[in-house]
Amino acid sequence: MDETKLREIAASLYADTSDAVILYDRSGCVVDANEAAAILTGYPLSEFAGSEYRTHVARADVDRVRLGFETALAGGSDHFETSARHKDGSIVPVECDVFPARLDGQVVGVFAQARDIIALRSAEESLGINQERFR
Repeated sequence: MDETKLREIAASLYADTSDAVILYDRSGCVVDANEAAAILTGYPLSEFAGSEYRTHVARADVDRVRLGFETALAGGSDHFETSARHKDGSIVPVECDVFPARLDGQVVGVFAQARDIIALRSAEESLGINQERFR
């Protein structure tokens, strides 16, 4: 399969996944994002592009996210839970993976893949309540 076809396949994954996928440059500014990222954050892609990751993370989580970002810039990957800040000011708990964006073998940015875990937290809470009732 030629490189052009592989790029088309990769682009379809980016577009069709239900997870938010965001590409940041080395300074932490949004270069591109998929529609799921726009839905998760409440920002249209035109407003989201160029903004810094720090503005989309709950203040309490900025240091943790910065550590993940630095790990990806150094060529590693990280997985963690954090809180995204929606455009309306609400906080959305997310599970996040960050990993290097490479071009010609060089780390040129960071990919972040995030998924909303509100439903997971709700299920865990319900399970805890049910376990407590059982006891």
